[in-house]
Amino acid sequence: MPVDSGTLIGETEYCLNPIEEFFAELKAYIKKNWSLYEKYPNKLENAEHD
Repeated sequence: MPVDSGTLIGETEYCLNPIEEFFAELKAYIKKNWSLYEKYPNKLENAEHD
């Protein structure tokens, strides 16, 4: 936000709440491992039944 003196006031850093933090980590995990799922799609299905 500009101020009359021409300086900017820094905004406070945004903190993720626990749910947002969990989904951010989950999204990062999925992005990182998506190629493995595409390569071996049945592995995930089999893991659910073990």
